[in-house]
Amino acid sequence: MSTQTISPEQDSELVASVAAEQLGIKAVTLRKYSTMVEKQLNDENRFRPADNSHRLYTAADLKTFQAAIELAEQGTTLATALGRAFGAKVPTSKQPAATTTQSEKSAPATTTKSPLITTTTVDPSKMAPAAKPWWHFWEK
Repeated sequence: MSTQTISPEQDSELVASVAAEQLGIKAVTLRKYSTMVEKQLNDENRFRPADNSHRLYTAADLKTFQAAIELAEQGTTLATALGRAFGAKVPTSKQPAATTTQSEKSAPATTTKSPLITTTTVDPSKMAPAAKPWWHFWEK
């Protein structure tokens, strides 16, 4: 089976299976990416012409998907990569603030950071006493 490369100047539209082959991904993957883009852009007909329910892709769409795939390969989340490539307003991911317990507030802590893991060590002698289990009332 020969593969024909589509240049951006051509106005032809490709079905998902052919477009996916051009991108080097599976058609089901391209459909998944397309759904994500349609949701981000709030445009469920982004890749669907008015007269047909099948998705069709232009050469410009393929270039944009390729840019998103390259961003994702560099470590950007897929949703963010697709949003940036297609110009969607993607909310920045905010990590929830860490909660601090009373014992952590009163005890001095040592924090060690690595690229993937943050470790906090607390001096046990300065920690508040642990809560007693509910059954301690029966123990004598």
